[in-house]
Amino acid sequence: MFDFSRLVTPPEHGDVLIEPDHGRLRALAEANRRLIDSYPIRLLDRDLRDCRAEARGALCGACDGPVVTVGHQPEFIHAGVWAKHVVANDVAAAVGGNAVNLVVDSDVAKSTALDVPTMDGNRQSSPVPYAHVPAGTAYEFIPAMDVVRRREFAAAVREAMGSRFDGSCLPGFLSAMGDAADWVDQMTGARRTMERDFGVTMLDRRISAVWMGPLFGEMVANAEQFAACYNAALEEYRRANRVRGTQRPIPDLVFALNRVELPVWTYRPGGKRKRLWVKPWRGATVLFGGHEPIGEISDAAMASWDGVRHALDGMPGVLFRPRALALTLWARLVAGDLFVHGIGGAKYDRITDGIFRWYFNVVPPGMGCVSATMMLDGPTPRRDASVLAGHVHRSRDARFNPQRYVPPSDEGERLIAMRTAAVAESERWRRDARGDRGRRRDVFRRIRELNESIAGLNGSAVSDAVEAVSRERELLHSAATARRRDYFFAMMRRSDLQRLRETLAP
Repeated sequence: MFDFSRLVTPPEHGDVLIEPDHGRLRALAEANRRLIDSYPIRLLDRDLRDCRAEARGALCGACDGPVVTVGHQPEFIHAGVWAKHVVANDVAAAVGGNAVNLVVDSDVAKSTALDVPTMDGNRQSSPVPYAHVPAGTAYEFIPAMDVVRRREFAAAVREAMGSRFDGSCLPGFLSAMGDAADWVDQMTGARRTMERDFGVTMLDRRISAVWMGPLFGEMVANAEQFAACYNAALEEYRRANRVRGTQRPIPDLVFALNRVELPVWTYRPGGKRKRLWVKPWRGATVLFGGHEPIGEISDAAMASWDGVRHALDGMPGVLFRPRALALTLWARLVAGDLFVHGIGGAKYDRITDGIFRWYFNVVPPGMGCVSATMMLDGPTPRRDASVLAGHVHRSRDARFNPQRYVPPSDEGERLIAMRTAAVAESERWRRDARGDRGRRRDVFRRIRELNESIAGLNGSAVSDAVEAVSRERELLHSAATARRRDYFFAMMRRSDLQRLRETLAP
């Protein structure tokens, strides 16, 4: 049984999460394979076992053992993501199978820069761009860096990291980013080269190249039922986790104007993604990218996957890519035998479990969850945020209650007595004449002027308190930067990654 209560981010440097443990993951890979092969499921006219055999061939060729899959965008992954690769590799090796990384090249890049820590003085981070593409560009259309751009990128990263650069795994990673068809191939190739040094041999398969198949046809052919079951699974998740509204954690699929939304993106090369909608119309199903009709599939063609595929071939330049839950549904039902998530994905994939039950009426296969925490400087102590709160309180107090911070003097006693009288007058006007805003404003101005005069008797009290706030904020930011766990894993020292590799081993 998957223990969701254990899915918390490993808190300290070198901590890992493997749920369930290695032994149960190995058993789960075998059990899932038997379970899925027993499903009485057909996707359009295809038996699920045939669909899985075809997908397995595309993923790993003639392989007989279980297929263990992970998935992520082709970005600069942190050590917690890389930990999934390590464990999937080891589990697959133990059961005589293959580990496959599903490269989600259909996602839009959140950033086209490497966030680089600058380690001189107060710790900061600086983004070093690797591409300049329009917002909304999918990874599969980001061009590769040519040799000149790679040199410039490496030089900028080196300059930002300073002496830490040569002690990290980055020089080797960047040198492995050779010529490639595009950014995705460039990144995955360099990562594979680096992983081999740690005994990790993942197969990388791009979603754009392998996902399209009978499951897509099944969703289009039975759009209303599929979307209703998808939404039912979402509602079940929201009730179980006390989530309000229909937009969280992801929006419901929409039924509108006789059209049904499906969890699929559609776009043209280099264009922006649009949500896929379908609508039955005069003996056919019309497909829309947003509001734009992009093609149709006749009812006769919809009866078989070959018919659907032929109709899709008649829509030149139109691409179809899975959204998050459609992707994990395909990965767990069709592509592999065990899917290993990170923490966020595992929590949300309970929704996919619901789709298995609501739409296919089967017990969902089990999944795994792996993560890890690595910090660039190794174990780094937390800084107590209450220190900042104390400085903020003192700075406010020094400004609004300066009488507490001045040394004894005749002038001080005179001003403090005037302030005390003014405060009492203010309280009296507030109590007895709330509507007389003019008098209340006058006494407030008098209190402020007296505060400034009193503070002048100890001119450094307020400035010292404000400086302490600023200094503590810098220290907190520096500590938070040092404790970040999301830096690119190749920025780590090889010895640190090797220790993580050993910790993750069975």
